[in-house]
Amino acid sequence: MLFVQQIEIEYRKNVRYANFAQARNAIKFYPVRINSDEIQQNVLFHSAFFYQDTNGMHNRGTKSRQFTESQLYDGKFNRSPFGKKIGVKPIGDNQYEVHFYGGFDKTAFVLRKDQYGRIVFNERNTYYDTGEWYYQFFVFNIVCCEKDNFKEKIFFNKNPDYEFNGMKYLRYC
Repeated sequence: MLFVQQIEIEYRKNVRYANFAQARNAIKFYPVRINSDEIQQNVLFHSAFFYQDTNGMHNRGTKSRQFTESQLYDGKFNRSPFGKKIGVKPIGDNQYEVHFYGGFDKTAFVLRKDQYGRIVFNERNTYYDTGEWYYQFFVFNIVCCEKDNFKEKIFFNKNPDYEFNGMKYLRYC
């Protein structure tokens, strides 16, 4: 079984400085408040959304989705379940190849049973209606284990087996 968590922190230019970056970097995992009896599929995808401003970090909510392993890969990398940057390909029984796309497709790591991986990256985008810049900081936590090992704090491991850093230097305008 695969457990995936996405943490997304959106912020603006006025909080791009080091003291605010430390607060963003401190959020590496978040509790998954779902009962294990509710898990019916092979893959659980949990998302937590935050917004950071000069007053601090604000929780914008969470959501969880489930899907089958066959929805991860259909002959080419299907990044839609986890967004445009992350691809996961089953390569055996309880083994997954995790890819990161940051201008080129790269294998970030291969997870086997009872292993934990983390991908950290950032982006800069513009709002389509105003043209204003905004920034995003992402953390993807990925755990491969049996459903019986699921708990609310499944991602609360400060030292994953694998960590991939896709951080870019974002030239601030």
